[in-house]
Amino acid sequence: NFNYVTTINTKDEIGQFQDVYNITIQKIQQLISDIIEEQKALRRAELEITIAQINPHFLYNTLNTINSLAVMGKTAEVSETIKALGDFYKSSLNNGEDLITLEKELDSIRSYIYIQQLRYEGLFRMEYDVSSEALGVHVPKMILQPLVENSIYHGIRTGAEEDGLIRIRAWVEEGALRIEVTDNGAGMSRERLEEVLKGKSIGIGATMRRIAIVCGE
Repeated sequence: NFNYVTTINTKDEIGQFQDVYNITIQKIQQLISDIIEEQKALRRAELEITIAQINPHFLYNTLNTINSLAVMGKTAEVSETIKALGDFYKSSLNNGEDLITLEKELDSIRSYIYIQQLRYEGLFRMEYDVSSEALGVHVPKMILQPLVENSIYHGIRTGAEEDGLIRIRAWVEEGALRIEVTDNGAGMSRERLEEVLKGKSIGIGATMRRIAIVCGE
């Protein structure tokens, strides 16, 4: 608690000590402020890098899907896909803000899912179980997309025997927002689970780090 001292009004050694002390406190406060700003800039850069890693390959695959639909003459689907793609990116930008309501995050996911269900027709279906209380809670943007992407690519595509299912649940419990993304796909080994929980994976690990950056551990 670095407070200035202003109670001494003498010109002797004690008064000089007060002046030096106050100058030192000022410098310490400035250093702390500089460090905080540097850390904010670093963390924002980490967020931007993570988001940049998420988007390009999805964009590439979506453009291929749009091209295929255009070749087949499915103009209505082309229009809907382009709209979904625009909505998804608009949500991911969010005017440069890090936080977004869960309701808007779910809108973004629905756009993402629309595109993926076009690409993998009949591969999986979605279920949502979200409480009304949870919808207004603010979360770091783009936290659901990597989880759903993992469910599709590493769960459903490699392990669903018949009817692929991805379920998103969200509710408020003891003052905290709880979110579950589950699928009936391949699952993972205990060793892989431990790696994921330690943040040693691209999608889930990056999401865990982003939540820690924005919301704390």
